[in-house]
Amino acid sequence: MVDFLFSSTGLAFLAIFAMVAVVIGAVFFLISRAEKNRDRALKEFAEKHGLVFKPGSHLSPAKVLGELNGRSVTCNFITKGRGRVHGVYFYFLMKAKGKKGSFSLVVSRESILDGALKSSGAVKDIEVGRPGFDKKYFVRSNNEIKAKDFLSVDVQNRIAEELADPTNRLVIERGVAVVEMEVAYFNDERLEKTAGLLSFVCEKMEG
Repeated sequence: MVDFLFSSTGLAFLAIFAMVAVVIGAVFFLISRAEKNRDRALKEFAEKHGLVFKPGSHLSPAKVLGELNGRSVTCNFITKGRGRVHGVYFYFLMKAKGKKGSFSLVVSRESILDGALKSSGAVKDIEVGRPGFDKKYFVRSNNEIKAKDFLSVDVQNRIAEELADPTNRLVIERGVAVVEMEVAYFNDERLEKTAGLLSFVCEKMEG
């Protein structure tokens, strides 16, 4: 065993092992730093707007609760999937004042899978009649007429501005507006923009 370790093959094996260990260590370091930056952004956002920040632990991630401009808000993390096929998603929820109803709407950047499902007829993409928006975004709703009315040009422009990341999507369900982010690492600027989009959408729902 000792002879193998000091042979050219053994030394090469040890060098490769060391390189892999360094890469893995660097990845974990970057993830840890990103998580700390994320939690710091959440804390600063909460303090700025008078919300409650609940620090995370190894068992549960950080969370923000409270009211923003008279609307109930929640920021939390949800793990989707099982086993090796899973991911952490960030959810920013805002409840419109006095609104419930049954109207639902989902707006996301159109992916290759969305295009395939649409072509096969498995799902229906609602088109609002604006080619630039219809080409980029995939729209689903339980009320096509109401969805087209809701997605006015000003709402489309705001979505295009704030929902540019292909992994993000806007969901409206029973009077609650939600922005879901697949990439759970962000800064305070992203939180402010998301809060602005949700406030804008809630004002539209309330009007």
